[in-house]
Amino acid sequence: PASDSATPESTDIKDEKNEGLPRCKVCNGTKNKNKGGKPEPLITCASCHSASHPTCIDLTLVMVTKIESYNWQCMECKTCVTCSDPDDEDKMIFCDMCDRGYHIYCVGLRRVPSGRWHCKECAICSSCGSKTPAGIENCKNAEWQHEFKKDKNNKQLRYATTLCVPCDKYWKRRQFCYVCLKVYRSIPEDGMVRCSNCPKYIHREGCSTIYENERFCNNCYKIRNSTALNHSRILAAAKKKMASGY
Repeated sequence: PASDSATPESTDIKDEKNEGLPRCKVCNGTKNKNKGGKPEPLITCASCHSASHPTCIDLTLVMVTKIESYNWQCMECKTCVTCSDPDDEDKMIFCDMCDRGYHIYCVGLRRVPSGRWHCKECAICSSCGSKTPAGIENCKNAEWQHEFKKDKNNKQLRYATTLCVPCDKYWKRRQFCYVCLKVYRSIPEDGMVRCSNCPKYIHREGCSTIYENERFCNNCYKIRNSTALNHSRILAAAKKKMASGY
């Protein structure tokens, strides 16, 4: 009998923790639990005040910071930023960085773009900061270059960065820091160094860390105690011994 009475009490305690918290209109979860049972922030519509987990409405967690910086609207309330008209939904496009909505004819487009698209608020070269796709070059009909990289498992391509045409030329040559993803033109002038583990080029300042007299990119430094890194260091030590004649 005692154990029977404890079960509903413990359930009530759990419910009290979520009581009064906003809930996702799709999965009914809170910020503490999404549809996958994991914590995930909720974004709130400025018009109808409904809340949603980004992943429940096909948005990414990377977009949350941008979304929270303005009066975001859900799909049911979405209006064109330029003309404030909610009609012509089939001719409305949404920024892949902030989810703002625009009619294609309000931003000078003839058709809905087939790939990634950034609005004027988010269209900026993540390397040099240019707000025009031509960058420092005077090329006509320049378009923003959206680059993708494979994920950690090397299986799926994921959005990595957006660059102007001049900076993208360096990206295509794989001249970019593997931590901040900004391109470099010259190894010495841009302060590039090789990671002792990868070994990929990274910025000496801000993107690398010295550990036991060796320089690692910040990504490798985070896993410095992993088997992979230790194995690499053992091999490096063995090569040094062989070179010294021992």
